[in-house]
Amino acid sequence: MRKLALAVSFALLSYALPAMAHHAFASVFDHKQYLTITGTLAKIEWTNPHAYFYVNVKDSKGKVETWALESFSPGTLHKAGFIRKDMEKRIGQPIKIGLFRARDGTQTLGWPDIFEFSDGTKLQLSRDLIAKEKE
Repeated sequence: MRKLALAVSFALLSYALPAMAHHAFASVFDHKQYLTITGTLAKIEWTNPHAYFYVNVKDSKGKVETWALESFSPGTLHKAGFIRKDMEKRIGQPIKIGLFRARDGTQTLGWPDIFEFSDGTKLQLSRDLIAKEKE
């Protein structure tokens, strides 16, 4: 009986470890470092626990850098008006994004806040949601 209890405990603990690795907004991103980038939406990874948006941005010398923008879960994004099919249709289109920079200084990593598309559509992630992630 003890061996069974130990095996069950070990199995439950192994499922909990990935959750422990999850991080809060403030551990990776700095809410005081806000930046706007303009480029082309290159790719979207609609995965849990965080979706990612990749944006190709030309630097001052014309070299293209790909920014990785970590965001909320797909479910949270959907609630905020980010519909997967609609976002995927925008791949290859110009985009302007207001974002929070990485705390560690990584130059091409951020957390997106405001998405502005060339057709005038603007989507903003709730600052209330970001504040909850910081806690």
